[in-house]
Amino acid sequence: MQKLTWLSVLVAVASLEACGGSTDEGGSGGATGGAAGSGGNTGGQSATGGTGATGGTDAGTGAAGGTGATGGTGATGGTGATGGGGSGGGGATTNSGDCNDDGDCPGGKCVELVPGGYRVCVTPPDEATSCKNPSGGLDECCNSSECKAGKCYAFPPTPFCGGAQPIDHNVCAADGCKLGESCTFGTQDPGLCMPGGAYGYKVAACVSAGCTRDSDCSAGAGGKCVPIDDACCSAPAGFFCKYPSGCQMQSDCPSGQHCGVELDATTKQKVAKCLPGVVPCPG
Repeated sequence: MQKLTWLSVLVAVASLEACGGSTDEGGSGGATGGAAGSGGNTGGQSATGGTGATGGTDAGTGAAGGTGATGGTGATGGTGATGGGGSGGGGATTNSGDCNDDGDCPGGKCVELVPGGYRVCVTPPDEATSCKNPSGGLDECCNSSECKAGKCYAFPPTPFCGGAQPIDHNVCAADGCKLGESCTFGTQDPGLCMPGGAYGYKVAACVSAGCTRDSDCSAGAGGKCVPIDDACCSAPAGFFCKYPSGCQMQSDCPSGQHCGVELDATTKQKVAKCLPGVVPCPG
């Protein structure tokens, strides 16, 4: 009778251990599913959690691994981080520009014309180190040490916009405005300070500005505040709103038209568009 009792106990213990091992192994499989789900790296890895569910009868735990696919959705947050990376240039994801950061400007810097506004590459302009026209006596300076104000540059200090080709000579030139601050273009039009070292400007000068940021261009969908080419210069005529049907450079327009700026009667906003005719440039 005693032998039968011990034998029964041993059989019962063996059965419990075997059953417990199966339960632990299945639980381990489910845990693997949970771990993969919590990683949320990719949908494929979360699916491994599903495989873990087959490790035991605890299919509910395996399903939790599947729920880890929601963690994969979290990876979409990673995509958002890409947007954050793009903002290295000070708002690249929200405003237009020629660059996102200094890495886009070899030898120069990526700067905003106004906080949160258009970004341009600025490269320090070359200063004159010798006279250009010593025999003609046209040089104001041979190097910057001879300038009472500003620095010595080859003429012209701002982009040449047509007319008789000037004789080579040097001039002393200083900034006419400060980057990031408003200025007046012409007699009363609002302007934007273009820094020296961008678009052929050797010194900072005020350019016409119908807008300063993309948010200013709200008359229609897809509005951008961008530099609009001058028909007679190798530099922008200023910054204006461009919509998908508009233009930014002369090549955007068909033959017999030019890219210009027109005041919209409804919005009272200066908008860049292809206009009839060709602009005659000074000879």
